[in-house]
Amino acid sequence: MKNMRVAFILFALLSVACRREEPIRRYVEKQSPRSNATTFREQTPGTSSSAKANATLEWDLPQGWMSFPPSGMRIATLKPPLSDTGTPECYILSLAGDGGGVQANIERWMKQVGVAPDKIDVEAFINGQKRLTSRGGLTTLIIDMGELVSADTSQSMLAAIVSETASTYFLKMAGPKNELTRYKQAFTEICASLR
Repeated sequence: MKNMRVAFILFALLSVACRREEPIRRYVEKQSPRSNATTFREQTPGTSSSAKANATLEWDLPQGWMSFPPSGMRIATLKPPLSDTGTPECYILSLAGDGGGVQANIERWMKQVGVAPDKIDVEAFINGQKRLTSRGGLTTLIIDMGELVSADTSQSMLAAIVSETASTYFLKMAGPKNELTRYKQAFTEICASLR
């Protein structure tokens, strides 16, 4: 009898816990065969077509780069020509709201490349980074962590933050400083093409 009560309580708890209905998020890639333009549109069941249109991000790929569909939290993974496991890849994420804030993200990224944020003026570093307005009118902050690491073989990161009203897009590319230096212009071109 005691086992029946325990089983009933467990069943009741599981059935309550499984009732949350969260929308399934899917992304659709559309790529024109004649251009390097790539579009990802977030599709959330139950949203209107105008809401779907607002969740679209498009970009142009530099010559020879390839775009791969979403996986996990990534909207897309972009790889340079002849990319192998040792070549850095660029990926795009979208987070709700401000995505944790510009300074908090940059301080976390500094730690990831071995730079102690308390040893530098983070605000001055942010203010010294490149800002551009993309083709689609999106204000984009491009962060080059290579400015903070000394050796060419040190781990570094190129990142971009694009803040929208309801979400924030992050473009990130991590790897040795010398590798990222080789791809910085292409990374900047991708950021400038956002729309």
